This record gives sequence, structure tokens and C-alpha cells, in this order.
Amino acid sequence: MVSLFTNATLMKNTLYLFLLFSFLFSCKSIPYHQTQAIAIDNLASKKYDLALAEMNKNKELNQQYNLMLKQVEEGRVLFLQGNYSAANKLFIEAELKVEDFNSYFYRDISGGKIKVFDFNNEYYSGKVTTEKPKSMGLDWREAPKSSGYSYTGSLKTASRTEYICLDMEKPLLNFYVGLSAAYGNKDNFLVEAKRLEKIGENLDRRAYPINPEVPYARNPFTNLAAGLFYEAAGEPNDALIAYEKAWQCYQDYYSQPYYGMVAPEQLKLDILRINKKLGFTDKYEQWSKQFSLSLKQDELYSRSLVLIIEEGLIPFKNPTGNFQIQNKPNSNSHNLPTTSSVRSFDDQTPTFPEYLPAYSVQYYPYTNRVKSIQVDQTKYEPQLINNLEFMMVYGYGKRNFRERVYPVSTGNGFDLRHWQTLPNKIYYVRIPLKKDESTLKFSYTVGRQIRNVEYTLDLNKQMQIRHIYVCE
Repeated sequence: MVSLFTNATLMKNTLYLFLLFSFLFSCKSIPYHQTQAIAIDNLASKKYDLALAEMNKNKELNQQYNLMLKQVEEGRVLFLQGNYSAANKLFIEAELKVEDFNSYFYRDISGGKIKVFDFNNEYYSGKVTTEKPKSMGLDWREAPKSSGYSYTGSLKTASRTEYICLDMEKPLLNFYVGLSAAYGNKDNFLVEAKRLEKIGENLDRRAYPINPEVPYARNPFTNLAAGLFYEAAGEPNDALIAYEKAWQCYQDYYSQPYYGMVAPEQLKLDILRINKKLGFTDKYEQWSKQFSLSLKQDELYSRSLVLIIEEGLIPFKNPTGNFQIQNKPNSNSHNLPTTSSVRSFDDQTPTFPEYLPAYSVQYYPYTNRVKSIQVDQTKYEPQLINNLEFMMVYGYGKRNFRERVYPVSTGNGFDLRHWQTLPNKIYYVRIPLKKDESTLKFSYTVGRQIRNVEYTLDLNKQMQIRHIYVCE
């Protein structure tokens, strides 16, 4: 009898110790950006083969729960490498998973799902407002921690759950597949334009259980990018509709606080130009009056090239404390920063609720930016269309705080993963083309270096798209 009791006690104590050590080891995880250090270093140096090789060796990235993360990280590098077919295959696999209904659930740390649709929320109707509502409900910091979340006894950390792209990342899957059409399958322009509008509608139907009364504003990037793709596909009517929707999104009171952008001047010109070309005289006059702007004759060009300019690297999440980013051996002048060289947004990051551990959002010391594109003697200024840096930093205290970027409130830590190979900002510039112009030469300056570029053009296309990436 005593022997049985002793054995039972021993087994019980052993089980407790096993659970304790499992808990401790499950909570001890390396921040995602550290596991990607060498790969990101090679990406910044445009050593894409080496970046892919490092990703293939990355044990954490190759875990099953990081499948989508691996798809988008490798897809992004393949895209920059010019291997558009292979990149699209990975992006589309991730894209289809995002479009799955299950992706529109929150996931707790055990992999459980919590429904997040709420059709009774007036602020989630997608309607545009230019005025601040009189009542916004509870501030997100005041929301009870149990609101909308389930609690389990799982020992998994948040970073070990299945990765689903963040809301700010999802439209970029469609964007890169569509952008690849400039160099390959032209049908992708039309397909991805429709998908961009669809993903915008799907995101509009989401409500956040931690505080569904907080207002929502659509990211205007989805409609603006869709308009560019429609125009490149030779569908000016659809392009005009998308551009006008994008303008309305920019007018939402919460658009600038959530996304860090104002409507680009080029968008106004494009709305006026297409209305004029399609003969919509009344609409042209209405928009012209609203914009206090009239087109000049030379702005009614028949052909143009839109240059997409991506710059830098998206900021990363770093746990607070004495954590140091290790510079890896054999790295070059693009060494990833240590904590002393990283500019921190600690003073700009909102205060987290007391029940959640804090962490900082930091970014790489990238300073150069393309200030103008010069064609002959004319300079064109790039205009911002996607401010990923802003959304990473400020979004936590606003809408994005309730996305999967905010993991779970069970005490098992923050999910520090995100799409690390994205740029920090995306710009565009529209360059008019002559009717018989078959090549385009332009230059731009990065730091003190002048880069010269030449593109061969399709004489049968009224609008064409090209892309450059700058990370120096």
C-alpha cells in the first residue's frame, strides 16, 4: 500500500516537473527577427540566392505553424529576384488560405477559433465619415481583458500558433501577384485587381471582439492598387471606380490616424483625367470643383508609365529588456543594427494594458529615399501609397492592436512574428509617354549615387507599370 502511494506521489511530482519545464521552455523563444537576421542582411545587399538559402536552413521558419510565413518571406525574395512564376506560386498558396473563411477567425494559443464577425456594429459597415463620431464607446485600453478571447491551459507560446498574415499584409499578396503581370502574365492585372477589391470587402466585414465599438476605416491602398491594375489591363471604367473609392477612403476621419497617409495629388489628376477621356463631363466638373483643380492640356496624355518604388525594410518587434540583436559573422556593410543603432519608437508606442507585457517597435537605420525621378529635364516626385512603417508603429494603439498582431492575453507572451521582408514604404509616380515612345530612360538619386534605368515599352499599351526596390 505504501509502495503504491509512494509510486503515485513520485509519478505525480514527475508530471508536475515535466509540465513546469515544458512551460518554461515553451515560453523561451527567440524573437522572429533574430532568426531571420542573416537572411534580411543578404536581402538588403541584394544577395537573393543567399537570402533564400538562409531561409531554407531556418528551422523555426520551416515549422508547420509558420508555413504561411515561409511562403510570403520566400515569395517576396523570389519576386525581388525576378523569379515571378515561383513567387506567384507561393503568394497564391498563401492568398487562398487567407481567403478561406477560417482565416477570418481569431486563433487562441491552443489553435482554437473564435468567431469575429459582428454585423450589428454600425461603425463596421464600411461607410465613410469625415467627422469624428460623438461616441466611440470604450477606449481600447479600457476594454476588459476577457473580452472576446478564450482561455486555455495550453503551454504553447503565441509565436508557436499557426501564422496567418496580418490585415496590413494580406493586400500585399494580391499586390505582388498583380505587379508581376508587368513582367509576365498580363491577365494577372485584371484578376488581382478584382481580388484586391474582394480582400478589402472581406476586411470591412470584420469586427474586433476586444472592442467592436472602435471605428473602422478601409485601407485606401487596396482600391488605389486595384485602380492601377485595372488601368494597366485596359479597363478605364473599372479603374475610375476604384480610384474614386480610394479617394473616398482617404476622406474617412480615421484613414490618416490608422494608415499614416493623405490622398496623393496624382490620384486627383487620374480621377479628372479618366473622367475627361471617357466623356463624363458632368462628373469631371463635379470633381474639378471638389478638388479646386482643372487639367492642363498636357495632362491629358494618352500613354503613361507608373513606376512603383519600394524602400527600406519594415520595422520589427523587439521584446523589452536587455535583448541584443547579434550581428552575424560574414555579414557586410548592411549589418543589422544593435540596440544602440536602432531608433526606437518607445515614446511613440501607446501604453499597453496592464495585463500585457510591453515591447518596443524598432526599425533598421535606413535613411536614403528616392526624392525624384528625372526624365530628360523634368522631375517627378514619388507619392506615398502604403505606409507600412506607420502601421507597424502607430497601429498597435489603434485598430491593428486588435488584429492578430496582438496575440492573446493568456500570459504566454507576444507574437513577435510578421512579414519581415516587406519594405517600410511604397510610393508611385506616373510618367507621361509620347505616342510613339518605345523606350523610357530615367534616373534617380540614392544618397550620392545616380542610378540610370532604361525600359522597353509596349506601343500598344496606354498604361504600363514597372517596379524598383531601394534598400541602402
